[in-house]
Amino acid sequence: MFEKFKLPKSSTLVVFGATGDLTHRKLLPAIYKLHQNNNFPECFSFVAVARRDKDTEEFRNDAKISLQKYIKKPNSKIIDQILEKIFYYRTNFDTNEGYAGLNNFLDGIDKKSCTKSNRIFYMATQPKHFGPIVSNLKKYNIVDRSKKRGNRIVIEKPFGYDTKSANKLNKIISTTFIEEEIFRIDHYLGKESVQNLFALRFANRMFEPVWNNEHIENIQIVASESLGVGSRAGYYDKSGALRDMVQNHLMQLLSLVAMEPPIDFSNENIKNEKVKVLRSIKTFSEKEIKENVVFGQYKLGKSGIDYTNEFGVDKKSRTETYVAMKLCIKNKRWDGVPFYLKTGKNLKNKSTEIVIYFKNELNKVFSHLPNYKPNVLVIRLQPNEGIYLRFNIKEPGNEFNIQRVSMDFCHDCLFGSGTPEAYEKLIYHMFIDDSTLFTRWDEVKEAWRIIDPIEKYWNKSTKKPTYYESGTWGPIESEKLLQKKYHHWRLRDEKE
Repeated sequence: MFEKFKLPKSSTLVVFGATGDLTHRKLLPAIYKLHQNNNFPECFSFVAVARRDKDTEEFRNDAKISLQKYIKKPNSKIIDQILEKIFYYRTNFDTNEGYAGLNNFLDGIDKKSCTKSNRIFYMATQPKHFGPIVSNLKKYNIVDRSKKRGNRIVIEKPFGYDTKSANKLNKIISTTFIEEEIFRIDHYLGKESVQNLFALRFANRMFEPVWNNEHIENIQIVASESLGVGSRAGYYDKSGALRDMVQNHLMQLLSLVAMEPPIDFSNENIKNEKVKVLRSIKTFSEKEIKENVVFGQYKLGKSGIDYTNEFGVDKKSRTETYVAMKLCIKNKRWDGVPFYLKTGKNLKNKSTEIVIYFKNELNKVFSHLPNYKPNVLVIRLQPNEGIYLRFNIKEPGNEFNIQRVSMDFCHDCLFGSGTPEAYEKLIYHMFIDDSTLFTRWDEVKEAWRIIDPIEKYWNKSTKKPTYYESGTWGPIESEKLLQKKYHHWRLRDEKE
């Protein structure tokens, strides 16, 4: 993260599945912002590869519409400059036809502008296409192993469906790319507030000494969404909240919160410490899953529709749209501290937070006072990124009464709203070949090791998910999960 990297003189971003929503809603706006802020290779080409019957001119028109839609106050001159760098190539991903032509197509672009450009292959397709695409990149020598050209592959989640499929996919990719060239995206890692965890913990003497089981009562990592599955129902019904959110996003946040201070802030040492955390989480037995995991599914509420009535969802689906769990990290720093993870769709509001509840045993002299509560540190990832600390003070007056107050850091209030968005930052790090904000294979493997038994238990179970009304905070059973330890979920709208 603190290593020095330089922008290359030339890069070609080859996006497979470029006619999809991700390209138009996230990737193209990110390219626009990078160009606008001069965080861009001197020579750049964007090659859109997809199956739809289009040509370069038609795709450029589509890209222009998307940039005008998703960029606030778009600059027509910048848009025109970007459009000149965009090219379209039509092919079927799963057959050999077209890949030889793609190699010639990329070579032709190089000859026109970027000789021996670094090639970044971005998989924005359905996961079933990853393997065939990578195999053909190797077969037709599209991945150039000459020292004059760099190669990288970018994989969107999910990376596999379970440990077995993830292993299989990794083996296929590893026949063409070495680990240092594989960039597995978790867009949460591109969020400014997530990276701020490093500064919060390690650049402030007040926090690191109390970041342990002696001072912390419990930690909560919550990602709630206010909408249902919508157009993603076809994918989501085969995935569920556990695979869609917990295995990647929440596990990554947990490892960042709980990691030991690295020797330095190099890519490898940061990832080494994250992996150590995941390895310290033991695999659940079936009994432990029953005691520590809650599966939920939304029913008729403010959204006006049951999950099983969503378009593309099996009417008898048991797919969880909500999951809450308690995990324990078995190491010296965290032994005895519960980590509560929760995510769900169609909940009361949209928010992602990390909540640190501190112990209050050291202050028993105040524990009898009515308003006395333990300190709480809240790291808001979205919306309204920021950090705030709740603590106790004495109210003015003759009586000694406690009042709760907060110190609040609002990111946009201080820095404005021009902070790079996640994909803008991630693409920049692809350009400079810095994989710190991407997940390494052993991180993925350890996360699947933790999730697999839970997923297998749920798949073979005949038990129905716990239903919860849309627009609420989820099933009451998740509250009981915490009450066993006399804890409670922090609600996004609560005043501690």
